[in-house]
Amino acid sequence: MRDQRIWLGIGCLLLALVAACGEEQPRVYTAPRDQPFVPPSFAQETPAPLAPPQPDGDIHWTLPQGWEQQSGSGMRYATILVGPAEHRTELTVIALAPMTTIGDLFDNVNRWRGELAMPPIELEALKQYVVPLAEEPVGVLLVDLAGDAESTEGTLAGIVPRNEKTWFFKLRGPRDVLAAERASLETFLRSIRFDAPTAAPPPQTSALVLPTFQTPEGWETQTQLSTSRHAAFWVTHDSQRAEVTITSFPGDVGSALQNINRWRGQIGLPPVQDVSEQPAETIATDAGDLPMLDIIGAADDMNDRQRILVAIADHGGRKWFFKMQGPVGVVAAHREKFLAFLRSVRFPEPSE
Repeated sequence: MRDQRIWLGIGCLLLALVAACGEEQPRVYTAPRDQPFVPPSFAQETPAPLAPPQPDGDIHWTLPQGWEQQSGSGMRYATILVGPAEHRTELTVIALAPMTTIGDLFDNVNRWRGELAMPPIELEALKQYVVPLAEEPVGVLLVDLAGDAESTEGTLAGIVPRNEKTWFFKLRGPRDVLAAERASLETFLRSIRFDAPTAAPPPQTSALVLPTFQTPEGWETQTQLSTSRHAAFWVTHDSQRAEVTITSFPGDVGSALQNINRWRGQIGLPPVQDVSEQPAETIATDAGDLPMLDIIGAADDMNDRQRILVAIADHGGRKWFFKMQGPVGVVAAHREKFLAFLRSVRFPEPSE
């Protein structure tokens, strides 16, 4: 019953991107990033990172013909090989902490778009890429990032909320393989089943310790956050604005090269073959020395050219990203403030 409520909450939130779910509204309504998936008593809790899931047999599925399952490793519960032998593509299965807000879903979709060198979308466009696939007996959302004709690769991903986890079934590969395997993927996702839960002692988790920092003067604090997006600000210059965010993710979030190419793709740059091709500088902060990248996009019109400043920290089993992105003029005007902001970052000990 609880998973049905989670699925219904997600469905209502997607509909809420156009109009409020189940209520007549006098005006157009846009679902905020922090709109909860589930009742507030659950959504207001800050979930701690989950340990890598163990293959305890509580989840089952039926493999389509020709698919081959392999054992998982690290954060992966399983790896499934999809497609013909000459074009094998990996479907990864991972369980992470629960998504509790529409912002969590939005952040994942934009992260996957960045991996494909696609530009980020606005919140209002989320409904174009996420659709409910199944409700009974297990609720499934399907994220479709396979339709960009300018990209040779795409991503199809199933999202399954379940108790205190969210399961991700992500298939990334050539668009022609995705098109050929889409029907099999949908059948596979609809086949997912869970055993009835057994009584177990509550997990021993610790609260997520957020960093402290000094907000520069003139930065506008945003209030619509999520479990992975811990702080956000708008900064303006000459009637343009950029965004500063603090985000974190548990476990493996990709190699340095993969992250660099994801950010380069967000501002229209081609991928590089080695991290040395994207120079970095070291910023001394209260949290230690942090590598910072300065990535300037390609555009004929300077008003359209984007720039990213991003610093990375490892703390508490999570990867932390301190990022400014926006028009080159805005980022240049606020670069020194961003550096001062970085230098003030500090991770308190849990006992503090």
